[in-house]
Amino acid sequence: MPPKDEIAEAILAIKADLDQRHGENITRAQINEKLLNELIGRVDGLYHAFPDEDPSGHRRYHDAISERIEKRAKLYDAMLEELTKKGMWALISFVGLAVIYFIRGKILP
Repeated sequence: MPPKDEIAEAILAIKADLDQRHGENITRAQINEKLLNELIGRVDGLYHAFPDEDPSGHRRYHDAISERIEKRAKLYDAMLEELTKKGMWALISFVGLAVIYFIRGKILP
C-alpha cells in the first residue's frame, strides 16, 4: 500500500489538473457567450434593417418586382417577335410589288 503522502500528492495533482481544466472551460464558455451575444446583436441589426422590421414583406416586394420585370421581358419578346413577322411580310410584299412593277415596265410596256 502506498504511503499517505503519495496518495495526497496524487489527489492534489488531480485536483490541480481539474482546476486548470475547469478554468479553461469557464474561459471558453465566456468567449462562446460573448461571440453568441455578438452574433445575436448582428442578427437583430439585420432584422431592424428591413422596412417596418418585416423581412418577409421585403422579400414579397422584391418577388413582385422580379415578376413584373419578367412579365415586361416576355412582353418585349412577344412584341419583337410580332414586329419581326410583320416586318418580314412587309419586306416580302415590297419585293414582290417591285418585281411586278419591274416586269410591267420592262416586259409589258
